[in-house]
Amino acid sequence: MNPNPESAAHDRAWTDRVAASWDHFWFHPADPIVLGLLRICCGLVALYVHLNYTRHLQEYFGENAWIGLQTINVVRTETPVLANPWGWDEPSLAALPDDRQAQKQILDYYNKYGVDPRQTVAMGHSAWSIWFHLTDPWWMEVVHLAVLVILGLFTLGICTRITAALAWLAAVSYIQRSPAVTYGMDTLMIATLFYLMIGPSGAALSLDRLLARYRARRRARALGRPLLAQAAPPLASANFTLRLVQIHLCIIYLFSGLSKMQGGMWWNGTAAWVAMANAEIAPLQYRFVVDALRYLTQHRLLWEIVMTGGTLTTLVIEIGFPFLIWNRSMRWPMLAGALFLHMSIGLCMGLLTFAAAILTMAIAFIPPEAVHGTLRKLRQSLPFARRAADPAAGAEKAATNLEPQTHEAKVAIALAEEKHTDSMTNGQIPPHVPAAPGGGRILPEETRPRAIIKNGNERI
Repeated sequence: MNPNPESAAHDRAWTDRVAASWDHFWFHPADPIVLGLLRICCGLVALYVHLNYTRHLQEYFGENAWIGLQTINVVRTETPVLANPWGWDEPSLAALPDDRQAQKQILDYYNKYGVDPRQTVAMGHSAWSIWFHLTDPWWMEVVHLAVLVILGLFTLGICTRITAALAWLAAVSYIQRSPAVTYGMDTLMIATLFYLMIGPSGAALSLDRLLARYRARRRARALGRPLLAQAAPPLASANFTLRLVQIHLCIIYLFSGLSKMQGGMWWNGTAAWVAMANAEIAPLQYRFVVDALRYLTQHRLLWEIVMTGGTLTTLVIEIGFPFLIWNRSMRWPMLAGALFLHMSIGLCMGLLTFAAAILTMAIAFIPPEAVHGTLRKLRQSLPFARRAADPAAGAEKAATNLEPQTHEAKVAIALAEEKHTDSMTNGQIPPHVPAAPGGGRILPEETRPRAIIKNGNERI
């Protein structure tokens, strides 16, 4: 039976469309300016976090810290790793060997971790931190200062390819050494730093880009040529990195919202109250916060609107974000909802750094046009920020300023372009060129001389 040629062609066309869509989604060149803004915000968050470590460096990461060096070494070398069970039976202590020394080792490990060491697939976990090996207080301060300098250089976009990798490695060192002082914010920060490390995060809004433009300007001036390209070119790697951040953020929101629905408080509308009245995380040390909560409890209808409404709003934003954010008409409402949600969490629960970290990841969904427009308004109000703010702006003025200043150079360029025009038209105006109102014909842009020099006078 011969296959239907039309059906086979339709199948091929469908697969081609799917492959083209997949390629366009991941690898279509994108403006790196969004990635540059993401780098600045992530760098500021990381710099703030590590600056706060400075006052308590020994308490967090020293040899006798909250989790001492000896304790963390035991955790990372002896913690049992079990395989996924194939049945319903709980693991138990198997028959002991006859050797008394082996019996003692097995029983000691079992009494300490509740697991037979013979049933583990591994002990400990692979982790690296410079604080596992560096314990001298003076040298710890020196290295910590170097880390702050690296984070500052990364934020400014100096040697970004190198400082991005060093920033990620440094941040991992702090988290691996003292897991007691880390929480969800650190996870978001590490993930964002990793994506910025593999992407061209210094291609825009960076001192690297500014220095590259300066060097190109000097070369162009030395050669007597105008500088034509000023804006950072679109990059497929920039789009790929932004897609990774976007999908990661969608997964975070989706699982965060779905996991909340496992708790009864999210069904009866009291979850927001439990969070806002929790003395461990809520800023109840401020009198106005306590007075506001007390006022809500005295007005039941207002309490239901704020607490139940806040609970439902959280679920709608977190579960709806991964699906609605891809719709262009819903992108800004979802970003506004995420901003409202996390600013509320930051103010009511004291988690401002967490809010900053997750909103930094949300920057990946901002269109490049919006970033350019905001920077354009910033340049209008702050003229001195023009060059650093938007490399794409001012290209025409820069090219004009780079015109050759000597009369001889101008004459040479004019003669070369006039000769080029004659070679394209054979000394005659092509018949397809439209006629000018006063007679003759209008030359197309690619064949029109840029400058004509006659008798030492320049006429554009």
